[in-house]
Amino acid sequence: MKDRTGFEFESYLLMLKDPDYADYTGEQFAEAVGVKKSLIYEWNYSKVDWESVKTELRSKYAKLMPKVDRALFKATQKGDVPAIRTYYERFDSWTPASKVLNEQVIPDKELDEAIDALAKLAREKEAKTFDGGEATPSADGANAILPAEPGSGEVHQ
Repeated sequence: MKDRTGFEFESYLLMLKDPDYADYTGEQFAEAVGVKKSLIYEWNYSKVDWESVKTELRSKYAKLMPKVDRALFKATQKGDVPAIRTYYERFDSWTPASKVLNEQVIPDKELDEAIDALAKLAREKEAKTFDGGEATPSADGANAILPAEPGSGEVHQ
């Protein structure tokens, strides 16, 4: 296959704008047009006017839409739930309800203050629990409650 661009490129554009070729791969286009697959990819990125292709395709699909709409309506009459949903979405601009989560934006400063307050409460609770390291009786003997951090010169044993 030679890397030609004239007639082959125009043939490729016509195929892109034809709904019959909508499911063709780059390799299939290359084979049908008679060029290397790499040239198809090059054209896609450098020469194809995709807006023009889309506009042309939509005009051709528009001719098919009444038939598609009738088929959709018939499916709804048979109780096809996905078809009913699609019908409402298409003709009534309906969108399914969804849960909306309200995100609360809290500045970093406020978060830091809240974290500091929680840490202070935890330290105060810990200080009340450990009241001077006195022994308390238990079922298996006396267990010493020691302060969380030994002071200078103190050693926990």
